[in-house]
Amino acid sequence: MLCNALSPHFRAPVKASLAARSTDVAVLKLTIGDQAVPYTEDSSGEFNDFLGSIAAKLPIDLPGNVQLIPDLHLVVDRDMYLVKPTALRYWLRSTALADAEQIAAEFVAAAARHVQEGTAHAGG
Repeated sequence: MLCNALSPHFRAPVKASLAARSTDVAVLKLTIGDQAVPYTEDSSGEFNDFLGSIAAKLPIDLPGNVQLIPDLHLVVDRDMYLVKPTALRYWLRSTALADAEQIAAEFVAAAARHVQEGTAHAGG
């Protein structure tokens, strides 16, 4: 549902996969530009190890308790990681539709920052 809601915002397809899950928190990985494939669930191992690997790629530290931030979005290259509690209300179709515009805006802003950083480095 979320990929369909995001499709009008991007020329390339958006792929979704469940990247990690614990009892209380799950991480949905959205990728722009790969071939459109159905939703998948990756076997990512331990949730804390997965979150640590993502945190290592970020320029700022993650908060100590991600459960206190129910809609944490992390952008790494072409991927966005949505960290959400596993409670059903965070994974409803209506929630996906409501979140789509905000997620699209964050992806576009991250892409613009990436282009600006590349231009700044290329220019000297």
